[in-house]
Amino acid sequence: GPGAGPALQPLDGSAAARLTVKHSRRAASGAGLEEHWALPLAWEVISGRLVLSPPTLTFPPVFPGAAARAPVFVETTFPVRAAVAVAGCDDSRCRFEAAPEVAANGSKVVVHPGDPPAFLGHVSVEPARGGPGAGPAASYTLRRARPQGLPGRR
Repeated sequence: GPGAGPALQPLDGSAAARLTVKHSRRAASGAGLEEHWALPLAWEVISGRLVLSPPTLTFPPVFPGAAARAPVFVETTFPVRAAVAVAGCDDSRCRFEAAPEVAANGSKVVVHPGDPPAFLGHVSVEPARGGPGAGPAASYTLRRARPQGLPGRR
């Protein structure tokens, strides 16, 4: 989406390397001594990804000053559990409201492989709040329409 960085390429597989550490000192005789240590490194990158659902949130039209709200779920295809935290929205017109159990855990949810999608919370949009490129947020008051033929109050 907008503001998103470049897509990350999969890094499946394993690799190895070596970290070399050296230490230089002077011996009592004044000669320079240098020692080297090699630390072998090995790592494996696991396959998987986090899946948000729905993949796109499309909100119904809303009255100015009103908000629309939709749930967001996450699941993992990684073979190990993954901790997920919501970073936020890049537009002042949208807001994330964590599910109570997610909010109680520092706005993080732990998802396990094979589990059904976990409920993260709700995203709400309030078009009147402004946003990137929008002017100042507008303020609206909505009144219920009176049925035709009934006297109104003044």
